[in-house]
Amino acid sequence: MFSAIASRGLIVDDIIQTEGANAVDLAFTVEHGDLPEVKTAVGEVLQRLGSGRIDLEIGLAKVSAVGTGMRSHAGVASRMFQVLGDAGVPIRNITTSEIRISCLVPQEHGERSLRLVHEAFGLALGERVTLQRQLGTV
Repeated sequence: MFSAIASRGLIVDDIIQTEGANAVDLAFTVEHGDLPEVKTAVGEVLQRLGSGRIDLEIGLAKVSAVGTGMRSHAGVASRMFQVLGDAGVPIRNITTSEIRISCLVPQEHGERSLRLVHEAFGLALGERVTLQRQLGTV
């Protein structure tokens, strides 16, 4: 699937795989403008496999906290989730690494979520917390 997407010059961001008893679910994000081509690529792969379906969710924003200090500071994820939860921001997806926490939130909560996370970590806007808009999850 990802080879078919890459062959079209499209970029996939967060990837989540969940295995069930008889199936594997894949979720991943792409730029909103790439959705039609991604949908075509995935559809072709599913057709060759003979099974599967595509579900799309559009209108998401990604808010990320990034920094090498996260490896040595406990509670970074907790603080980020708490501030978003207290503000009533629904988190659709969470991905993490040693130095990054990203939350997919509905687009209408994107800018406010960015400000809230900046305030929670005492950062100036533009410093180590980013917002990516118009993402789609496939």
